[in-house]
Amino acid sequence: MDAPFVANWRFTKTSLRFEFSLWRIPLNGGEETEVLPLLHRYKFVVTEKAIYHATPSRRESPAEVRELNIVTGKVTNSCTLTKRIDLGLMVSPDNRHLLFAQVDSVGSDLMSIDNFR
Repeated sequence: MDAPFVANWRFTKTSLRFEFSLWRIPLNGGEETEVLPLLHRYKFVVTEKAIYHATPSRRESPAEVRELNIVTGKVTNSCTLTKRIDLGLMVSPDNRHLLFAQVDSVGSDLMSIDNFR
């Protein structure tokens, strides 16, 4: 990483439907550098000082919310989640709270309707 880790940010979509990668473009020109290789299903938010992003939930490992410090380039684990989160992350205006939609259960119902026209 270049020091300091200050750059213009550009989001580019990868070949998968809901997966993105984050690339850094230096202010003084130069090559683009991939910073985060996988941002899954819009589960990221950019603030003045950091980019928060969630890892995908897998059976063998729970999802984590990670913080990429924009100044240092260091990635730290903010929290480990016990349940899967759905689309999106959000940070409160005062940067004190991280908000997300948690999936508590997944299911569907099949219904039969008599005399449907």
